[in-house]
Amino acid sequence: MLNLIKSAICCTHPAIWLPPKSVKSSENTAPMRYTISDIHGCLKTFRALLDELKLDRNDELFLLGDYIDRGPDSQGVIDLI
Repeated sequence: MLNLIKSAICCTHPAIWLPPKSVKSSENTAPMRYTISDIHGCLKTFRALLDELKLDRNDELFLLGDYIDRGPDSQGVIDLI
């Protein structure tokens, strides 16, 4: 199953869509796939999103570009990735 994290991560106005929490439950043990794009150097917002996802060891996270530029901590984003 692929869950799209529809996002244009912005440090001041995050526009993040998360799938309903019921998508990932104790009954659904299959690994999840997530995509995130447009991080733009916003490390705090990116970390908050990762915390909200509660990734398991078998989940897959695909980052689709625009990691740096515009935000206050491009280097922090690169270090985390």
